[in-house]
Amino acid sequence: MKLRKLLLQNSVREIQKRGYKGLLGKYLVLNDEDKAKSFENDENLPSLPVPPLDTTLDKYIQSIKPFATHEEVTNVERLAKEFKNGVGQELQKSLLKKASEEKNWLSGWWEKYAYLMSRDPLIPFANMFGPNPTEELGLEYGPGKAVEHASIFCHELMKFWILLRREKLKPQLGTDNKPFCMHTFKKFFNTARIPGEETDSIVNYFKTEAEGNCPSHVIVQCNGHIYKINALHEDSTPISVGEWKKQLSSIIEESSKSKGKGIGCLSCDPRSKWAENRSYIMNKSAKNKQLIEDIDSAIFSISLDSTSPTNDSEICQQMISNDYANRYADKSVAVIFFKNGASGGICEHTPFDGMVNVTACFYVLLSLAENMESLGQDNKVSNKLAAPVALEFETDDKISEELKRAATEQKTSRYEVSALRKSFTDYGKEEITQLKLHPDSFVQLSLQLAYYTIHKKPAPCYETATTRLFYRGRTETVRSCTLEASEFAKAMLSSTDNETKRNLLKMAIEKHNELMKEAKDAQGIDRHMFGLYIQALEQGIPPPEIFIDPLMMKSGGGGNYVLSTSLTGYTPIGGGVGPMVPDGYGVFYNIMPDKMFFTVTTRRSSTETNSEKYFQVLCKSLRDMRNLYP
Repeated sequence: MKLRKLLLQNSVREIQKRGYKGLLGKYLVLNDEDKAKSFENDENLPSLPVPPLDTTLDKYIQSIKPFATHEEVTNVERLAKEFKNGVGQELQKSLLKKASEEKNWLSGWWEKYAYLMSRDPLIPFANMFGPNPTEELGLEYGPGKAVEHASIFCHELMKFWILLRREKLKPQLGTDNKPFCMHTFKKFFNTARIPGEETDSIVNYFKTEAEGNCPSHVIVQCNGHIYKINALHEDSTPISVGEWKKQLSSIIEESSKSKGKGIGCLSCDPRSKWAENRSYIMNKSAKNKQLIEDIDSAIFSISLDSTSPTNDSEICQQMISNDYANRYADKSVAVIFFKNGASGGICEHTPFDGMVNVTACFYVLLSLAENMESLGQDNKVSNKLAAPVALEFETDDKISEELKRAATEQKTSRYEVSALRKSFTDYGKEEITQLKLHPDSFVQLSLQLAYYTIHKKPAPCYETATTRLFYRGRTETVRSCTLEASEFAKAMLSSTDNETKRNLLKMAIEKHNELMKEAKDAQGIDRHMFGLYIQALEQGIPPPEIFIDPLMMKSGGGGNYVLSTSLTGYTPIGGGVGPMVPDGYGVFYNIMPDKMFFTVTTRRSSTETNSEKYFQVLCKSLRDMRNLYP
């Protein structure tokens, strides 16, 4: 059996048993002799284009049709014509001018308006999360396993940090082996989101070795306490698994003596409130200011929780819902380890997208698959190992009252997002491709069918497409609820014959493939419309009527997608994010050769949505679609 197929089938134990080596070099790591570097292509990538205005407006009109009456479509056509012949022309010229002066006209706006201006708490509403593949690695859950598993995982994650520092991660490639932008990998570690009164900002301390020195410590949260440990020796080599064990064991022992202040829970407040409290804490003393900087600049954070989830759904839920005294929402990377050795990660979404985190986790998975036996026997501890440093904030009555308030309010709010992660095991990528259908497009149609089955109407759907073929490119929206998708869903719930259903499925998949290609080529709708809207906003021009027309929101524009979805790849690594809207779903999935994993999120306050119900109907949709083919 091929190595890649073994790996993608989660047969990590089989890989270990057969003693395979070289997986990292095959998929992720450059050889020391190789002159290539991780970020060498970034500055030479093409500028992000501005699509033609006519083309975008025509595509937009098509995209609203599943949600509009004939009269509403006619009205949008009128608005589009007025916009194209009026203020739209001037906004397009301004956008083209901006694009001629900046290699990526979108990136600054996207970070600011799509992420940094949001005032909602990052956890549970915005941060990405997902479980680690603990059991697939042959690591068993059990009492006291937290330190053992955390030490191995963190040792390997530090190796990935060193890999990026040395620029030895293989540059990733896209369509036709064209290079992908790797820039956001520089924002994965040593990064934090800083709260502001109206707008947040990003601070990044990471540097490659060629760029200079970089902070080498991590922070550890346990029982409301925060500690700082250096993850490198004085000679810049990473601390051993045995040394991680010693450090984490001592933290657990020390923190068990009393409950800490739990300063981190304030970072899970609405952003403006956290900005106010963070500023107050920092202004109270120079010591507090330094402690905050220690947290912001840390490579990543570790949380050692006292609960013991036993499956992926419980892991996901507890990562975003457990005691926020053990969280620090601003950190770009946080790894959560539970008492029984289960674990997962939470990432702040602003500086990078999910596939960066997937790559890091995939590296850890491969490295552990190759080196588990030797890592398990690594008990070396240097006599020069410095003890963990407790970060003790100076507080007063005001801070104490804010901590009490936050803890009280968060008892309810931290459970608002319901998270589920389960597998569909009837079939996977292999069987779909044997039907000569695209796996991602096939799954997207099943998501539409599941929603239509429950709600009896089409769902405006966001699917992520990468634009990393371009300079500093990130994402574009695939509006995957097309007329073709809606017709297919309607037919599946009718007595239409199977041949007609198959033909409608094929047409819907072909349309989705077309939209995905356009989006990857930066010829989608949403980012261009967003740019035109922001151009008007920053010029003080009242919003053109096409942007305030009800169909803009009804079709998902302005962040109103009822289905927020993303394929997180074809590896065992996956996770999710909360839904975009109160009555919406977040549905994130990774497709394996013989199964699929789905992470489904909903709001508990919604009377219209339920994560478990959607997953069960989705499984039925996938079975019904497969049964179309004899």
